[in-house]
Amino acid sequence: MTIMLMAGIILTASAAKKQTGTQGYSINPVPSTSVKVTPGTFWDQRLEASRKVTILKDSSKMVKVCGQAFDDTDPYKNIDAIWDSIVTEKLYITGSIGATSNGETFGNVDMYYRLFLLHGESKYYDVLERTLYNGLSRFGCDCCPSNICRFIPSLPGYIYAVKGHDVYLNLFLSNSATLDVAGKKVALTQTTDYPWDGETIVRIDKNTAGDFNLKVRIPGWLRNKVVPSDLYQYTDGKRLGYSFIINGITVPLLISPDGYINIERSWKKGDELIICFDMEPRTVRANNKMAANRGMISVERGPLVYCAEHADNNFDMMSMLINQNPQFRLGKLSIVPTDMQSVGEGYSVVTLITDAQTLTFNKQGKLETSDQTLTLIPYYASCHHGSGKMRIWLPQDLNAAKPCAFFGSRCNFFRRMCGEYKKMLYLCTHNINRQYYV
Repeated sequence: MTIMLMAGIILTASAAKKQTGTQGYSINPVPSTSVKVTPGTFWDQRLEASRKVTILKDSSKMVKVCGQAFDDTDPYKNIDAIWDSIVTEKLYITGSIGATSNGETFGNVDMYYRLFLLHGESKYYDVLERTLYNGLSRFGCDCCPSNICRFIPSLPGYIYAVKGHDVYLNLFLSNSATLDVAGKKVALTQTTDYPWDGETIVRIDKNTAGDFNLKVRIPGWLRNKVVPSDLYQYTDGKRLGYSFIINGITVPLLISPDGYINIERSWKKGDELIICFDMEPRTVRANNKMAANRGMISVERGPLVYCAEHADNNFDMMSMLINQNPQFRLGKLSIVPTDMQSVGEGYSVVTLITDAQTLTFNKQGKLETSDQTLTLIPYYASCHHGSGKMRIWLPQDLNAAKPCAFFGSRCNFFRRMCGEYKKMLYLCTHNINRQYYV
């Protein structure tokens, strides 16, 4: 579990420009121990220092390499400061961070994983999981295709971790694994429909290690923490629960300070552990210092962030107002990507359905409301079954709403025309990159 930290090199834009002849990434020949993080400058979601983190996610692997260590007396100080800066100022609700104000650019799964190896705390996996299910997407950046291709086959290595006689269960995915625990073999199987369902069954298939401590991560979303800071907070007042059943017997267990449940026993072949997490739709608000999101909520269920997309809602989503106390019901939707509609292949997702309103000024300039049924889909599934508007942050306060300035069908017509014009410009300028979209 010990990590060794390699001295990372961070290049400046001017240095990159000299090397490539173009305006490259922000890179500078400065040791990672010299990178300074200035708090309080990113509330507008302009992520000036995030590209430094891109390199640090790979350079934070080891504290010693070939017997060499940093001259800095505390080599972890800066990487911890960068982590704090990410989760308190820079993190999008989807788990990504980026270098521009018009969209997230990348996720730091590898960095969070290595910080977990360094400190052994669940908070790093809480953000890793949020990024895994919501933030791994293709953007106009050359590194995305290769990084995603590299990440997918590496995913099994993120599920478990072992330190001494402690076996960490960090991700809930159906799998079979054989682990080396203190030089002995432990084989186990997970069966689950997570993230759609909160139940996971863990079966011990083999154990030659005798007693060992199974540490099960209790996700931050279950502990009422959106992220490990006050950047985002749940607003619905719910308190979700959990239960653990070992061989048919419910066992009361408490969460340890590191965010894990500890089950230490002499595990035997055939032992079965059923993990049950309550999973309900939750509403989230951003820190009030984030001006762009004031008066709005986002909606989550388990680790999934949801969004509203034009293809599922036959009304003007830009003039929408969600209820003050929204009640959600679950649904199912088969999404067939536009490039696969001819063969009919698709995949099923759990949707969230709730009541909302659209606001419109009539001919006399008076505000009118129309009741609507709002359908939300997981954010990762957006932009896969038709063109149109999409939004994660939904106006809930009147001061955040944008009533339509035109009446009747003219409002929707002009908004639709503007959306199609922007889409046309995007396709003209980004067509070469769309082939890599994930």
